[in-house]
This record gives sequence, C-alpha cells and structure tokens, in this order.
Amino acid sequence: MFFTRAKGEQYKLQGHLRRICDLTSPNLPRQEEFRGLNRQNRTIPILLTPWEDGMPVVSDTATALTKDISDHGLCVTLSQPFRCEEAVVGFWLPQVQDYNPWFFLSLVRQHVSIGGGFWAMGLEAVELLTVSSGSELARLLPLVKQLLPPKVVETTPPSAMIY
Repeated sequence: MFFTRAKGEQYKLQGHLRRICDLTSPNLPRQEEFRGLNRQNRTIPILLTPWEDGMPVVSDTATALTKDISDHGLCVTLSQPFRCEEAVVGFWLPQVQDYNPWFFLSLVRQHVSIGGGFWAMGLEAVELLTVSSGSELARLLPLVKQLLPPKVVETTPPSAMIY
C-alpha cells in the first residue's frame, strides 16, 4: 500500500481507527450485559419478509445485512424501519454444497434505531422452513436469488474490478 502522508499522520489515523474497532466490537460483552451465547461477526446479505397468518408477505420483502449470528438467531442492519412480529429470513450462500437457499422463521426480539437512518433488528430463529413447489415460500426464490454475488468474468482486468 502506498502512503502519501507523513508517518506521524499515519499513526494518528491508525490510532483512531483502532479505537473505533475497540469501542464497537460486538463480540465483547459489556460488564452489565453478559450473554451466554456465542456470537460471530458476519456480514451477509439476507432477505427479510414479514410472516403473517402462516405465510410470507412477499410484497413487503426487504434486504438487510447481518451484523452478527449466534446459534439461536441473528442481528441485522436495515436502512429503514421494518415492523413485524415474525419474519422469514432468507440466506443463499454459494459456498453451500446443495446450492439452495435457506429460510428461517424468526421472532422479532428487538428493533431499534441506531442513528444515521439505520435500524438494528434482533431475530430469534425458531424453525427451518422448506420450500415446496407451489408454496407461498416459493415466491421468495426469485428475490433471494438476487443475494448471490455476480460472477466475475475472467477476462476483466484487475484494474477494472471494484473491491
């Protein structure tokens, strides 16, 4: 990496960035609120759909980013409020061998504004949902497919790639 600033400025900048990381580390519990759950920082795009009367409300589907994931649920970051009591969370990870999306029925446990127009939502996963042809959940397949990253064309020169 090429730096054009003086070393003193670099150290000052690095110190501030390290302080941001130290103050916001989601894996370090506060003294007064220790959680027995093992949480892992993961930023993964997900599909979020309200669940009402035993079916997804496809017209109100949104995308969000995971903040952290535990054995029992996850916290997601949204760019707008998302009001519901139950939601379907959809993942589609290309690394999974069966290459199919996963859907979890989840209970909304927390929904708070975190500033800057962003919201955090805590979700408790309660059931793994299966998609059968003709089911209402199958209507989410075209939407969840949009979570997959675009294929990188081998002929694209490294200088043209966006990181």
